[in-house]
Amino acid sequence: VNAGGVLKVTGSNDNSSYKDGSLVVGEWNLARPDVLIKGALIAEQTSLVGGDAGFNLNIDGGTVLVKGYKTNASKGQTLNTAITNDGKLILGSNGLTTANTTHAAAVTTSVENGTIGIYADEVSISRNISLSGSVTFDTQKYAVDGTTLSQEGTQGGTLNISGNLSGDAVITKVGDGVLNLSGDNDITHTIQLQGGSLAMNGGSVTVDE
Repeated sequence: VNAGGVLKVTGSNDNSSYKDGSLVVGEWNLARPDVLIKGALIAEQTSLVGGDAGFNLNIDGGTVLVKGYKTNASKGQTLNTAITNDGKLILGSNGLTTANTTHAAAVTTSVENGTIGIYADEVSISRNISLSGSVTFDTQKYAVDGTTLSQEGTQGGTLNISGNLSGDAVITKVGDGVLNLSGDNDITHTIQLQGGSLAMNGGSVTVDE
């Protein structure tokens, strides 16, 4: 998706299990594709699901809003997700997970100068995330009106991260709502708390209010 462009997906998917998604990328008989988002991918009722071949997702200054994002990795494929250059990944109730990683060669998720946000009351992330640069966790819920995203008049939600956070990043938590960290976290810098609340259970994190 090019800068300034919008891909709107209107199909619905209430089950984010493998192959039940409306968007399945990288099936086994195909080469692992590269997906570059510089514009916007909006799919509030749809989960993005990685096929057996996996795929590389780079949100490079763009925005991806999906109900859930699950990678399968059942055949030993590499699955990379990078959020860079002020890109945003905004998640719904199905969250960010990885299924069946027994044979995965590598499953990586990184944020370098980007944001992870939510548009559901409660969102869970179970994947480990590598952080660098300036990283924002936003628990003010987004609302979707056609192809327009807004936080005006919305309430805060809860973002639960059970995966491990690591890296040397300047981290800011913004918006009403709760950021709940329960992984074995190893973060070099403090977390700047600019709104809502932060709950911690595990790892090493310092909070600067």
